[in-house]
Amino acid sequence: MAREKRKLHTTILFVGEGPTEKTFIEYLRGIYSPGKAKVTVRSADGKGPKHIIAEAITMQRQDDYNHCCVFLDTDLEWPAESIKKARSKKIVLIGSEPCAEGFFLDVLKMKKPQDSQGCKEAFNLSILKKKNAMIERAILEKHFTFEVLEEMRLKVAILDKIIKCLEGRVKEVFEEG
Repeated sequence: MAREKRKLHTTILFVGEGPTEKTFIEYLRGIYSPGKAKVTVRSADGKGPKHIIAEAITMQRQDDYNHCCVFLDTDLEWPAESIKKARSKKIVLIGSEPCAEGFFLDVLKMKKPQDSQGCKEAFNLSILKKKNAMIERAILEKHFTFEVLEEMRLKVAILDKIIKCLEGRVKEVFEEG
C-alpha cells in the first residue's frame, strides 16, 4: 500500500514586541492566515529593540521556522548590528510608528500625537475608554473589521506588510525591504 505524502505547510514565527502586538497579530492571523501558512505568534516581552530582535532570532532557530517576522515600535532606535543580524537571517522587521497605539490610530484614521506616550493615551482613552488598559479581541473585532483592514491596508504600508506576511508572502515583504 502506497503511503500518502503529507502536505508541508510554510511555518511562520511572528514575534510582537509585547502583549499588545501579540494580541493584534493573533487577531489578524484569524482573518488572513487560515489554510495559507502555519503562523505562531509570540511576545518578546519588550526590553528594547536589541532584546526583541535577539529573542526572535533565538526563537526562530530553536523551532526551525521557515520565516520570521517581528513587529516592534520605532520610538527607540534599532541598533544597526541587530538590523544586520536580522537581515542575514532573512527576518522581516516591521516598525510601528512610533508605537503600536500610533499605528492603530493611523489604521482607524484618528489624529495621532507625535510621541509614544501621547499615542498610548489617545488610543486608550478614545478606544479602550480607560488609561493603561490592555487591548482585547472584542475591541479589535469592533474597530478593526475586515472592511476597515482591507480599506486601510491600501493606505497604511505597515498594515499591508503585516497582512502579506500572515498570508504567507514573507519572502515578498523581505525583498521589498
